[in-house]
Amino acid sequence: MQKLEGGGIKVEVDEHLREQLVQALLGLTETDIENVLAKSIIAGAGLTAEALPVILDEKKSVIKGTGALSYTHPEPASNLGGYHNLRRILQEAAVTFTPAARAYGVEPMKGLLLVGLPGTGKDLTKKIASSLLGKSLLDLDFGSVMGEGGGVIGSSAMTIKRALSIATTLKGILGISEFEKAVGGLESSAKTDGGETARTIAYLLNWMQEQSDLLTPRLR
Repeated sequence: MQKLEGGGIKVEVDEHLREQLVQALLGLTETDIENVLAKSIIAGAGLTAEALPVILDEKKSVIKGTGALSYTHPEPASNLGGYHNLRRILQEAAVTFTPAARAYGVEPMKGLLLVGLPGTGKDLTKKIASSLLGKSLLDLDFGSVMGEGGGVIGSSAMTIKRALSIATTLKGILGISEFEKAVGGLESSAKTDGGETARTIAYLLNWMQEQSDLLTPRLR
């Protein structure tokens, strides 16, 4: 901030906006951060509250460039009708991420498996969870992960590692779609793709096991 002010750039940032800016920039590389800040400063004639939406839009573009990841807006809990038990689970999950819960030694909820026919609200549930927990929502399309690279051995593993690296830094909610498409070929992976599917899923499961502050809904 001092460097910007020293350069004659208008800076109007209070503690609340500072925290919002930090959260908005999480998950970006140093180069991406510099580029995003430069664009937001130009658009808003300085670093002010007007820079925040510009940063978020640029962040979406950066995340989208990873191929398998996309940034999704949350939905208010009132948009989910019925599903009282599911609402209760999401509300309980939100509590496990609070400082008070951690002070009592409560472990944050690791994940949620959503199974159902198309149109039953699985994607909406992810957005509701994002709203209730106050965390950013990333969507990981597992079909895109397995299809990226045109079948080149190692391409899927590289894609999943890159996507999960961003998700880890963001510390939000990672929704995994089309998971069953990858699992369906797990048993024959050694014969059909040189074990690529098995390695990719193993990496994902190990990563999920290690996470303590990130919720991962899986959709089937």
